[in-house]
Amino acid sequence: MTISRQFIAAVSGTLTTAALLLSPLSSHADQVRELGTSWGISSGGLQLPVNPSASANYWAGFQTIAVNSDSNSFLAFCVDPFQYSSSSYSTYSRISSFAPTAQTINLYNQAYAGTIGNNQQAAAFQLALWEIVNDDGNLATGLVKTVAGTNAGLIASASLLLSASTVASGPSHYTFTKYVSGSNQDFLVASPIPEPQSLGLLVAGLGLVASIAGKRRRVKS
Repeated sequence: MTISRQFIAAVSGTLTTAALLLSPLSSHADQVRELGTSWGISSGGLQLPVNPSASANYWAGFQTIAVNSDSNSFLAFCVDPFQYSSSSYSTYSRISSFAPTAQTINLYNQAYAGTIGNNQQAAAFQLALWEIVNDDGNLATGLVKTVAGTNAGLIASASLLLSASTVASGPSHYTFTKYVSGSNQDFLVASPIPEPQSLGLLVAGLGLVASIAGKRRRVKS
């Protein structure tokens, strides 16, 4: 995935956010599959709930998911280390009104932008997110646990993110869509909330379009 595609995705996320501000939020059924991985690294070894009795070399970082068709794809983080992802389409519930915990919002506000194009930070972000959503906040204990072979840099970076996520960061800079499955990994997709001036320009543009359309109707009548 290139930076130009990421820019397009960011613009799409902005437009999606604007649409959400103008319409009710709801839950829908979608067909979702994993297309592959993006930025991140293999952990070198982790103990996760998907296989609690043994450690394994798990992928930590972005996954690219396809929703309903391969032309509609998104970068996502896994929020479900209890299951594996699938490359085949399966039914998911799309929750557009999903509201994460305050600590998850802090993590995204402070660190999500730095994961784009950065393998180490994307991997650390994933590990910190698993820990926040599913465990006790300690990488050395609980359901999500590092082992002797876990990448040392990954542990250090994830520990810094976990510590920072406990510091309040204000309102969320992102809207979140969660894709939930009973048999496969659940995914979280973040879309940036447009800056107030950007939203104002968008609303003004929509008003201009409506004004032009109204004038055209009057000319024809």
